[in-house]
Amino acid sequence: MKDKLVVILSGILWGFVGVVTTQILKYNFSTYAVVELRFLISAIILFIGLVIFNKKLLKPKNLAKCFLLGLSNLFTCVCYYNSIKYLGSAFASVLLYTSPIMVMAYCTIKNKTPITAQMIISVLCCFLGCVLFGKGKIGFNIKGLVFGLLSAVFNSAVSIVGAKIKNQNKITINFYSFLSASVVGLVFLRANTFTKLYNLKASLLFLLLCVFCTIIPYILYISALKQGQESVASLLCISEPITANIIQIIIEKQISITSILGLVFLILGVILISIKTKAESQINVKVSTGQNFKGRQLT
Repeated sequence: MKDKLVVILSGILWGFVGVVTTQILKYNFSTYAVVELRFLISAIILFIGLVIFNKKLLKPKNLAKCFLLGLSNLFTCVCYYNSIKYLGSAFASVLLYTSPIMVMAYCTIKNKTPITAQMIISVLCCFLGCVLFGKGKIGFNIKGLVFGLLSAVFNSAVSIVGAKIKNQNKITINFYSFLSASVVGLVFLRANTFTKLYNLKASLLFLLLCVFCTIIPYILYISALKQGQESVASLLCISEPITANIIQIIIEKQISITSILGLVFLILGVILISIKTKAESQINVKVSTGQNFKGRQLT
């Protein structure tokens, strides 16, 4: 239960990304620049922290997987922003949160993880909740559809790859994943991007984005990931759009029946997947006694 609450908390912190990013964009940063600087500054902060407090943690053990994790994070953001550009945030969020379906499919095929009725109902509730929160304003654009589905694919990879990285400090994992994302993401930066950081308010907003909306939630999420439970973690991250939409309602001071229904379905989806099932209890018993459960191992 503790791991589930940690994942929900990480989703809540990610839910503030939209409102903080909106404020940053007012200082003439492109969305690509925001994505790149988000990971670059986060990597720098973690590097400074590791140098000061524990240099030994700078030694990576799973560099290739950390690199894949970083690319997954980077391209999730890039594809999601492009999906919003062509489809709007409502449909883009619906497509992004098809990722739990992809993760469940992977876990079923690869890890022989059983898909329960509880998980299916939870996915349907979350999907319907996203649609209702968007007030049914769903348009169609082939580019937006491709970017939206790709954002879901890369978002799925974050859960899958993250769960496979073992015997490595979680801060180290995130440092190298952020570093990988920032190095690859340099192609999105223009020469004058860094000069805009001289604005104190813009710099403080980036600091807020990096510390509270990137470093903390990513470390929490990766620390809670367990191989064989990727689908559950992916579903619980629906707390991100719940938070984002509640913030939007507060800012716009507008609420509708469809928004309320959407919120109800989203919360219902989170509650359903948070309840420990009989099958999950059996898995935990198997693990605690050192037995394998259909090839799965929760670590």
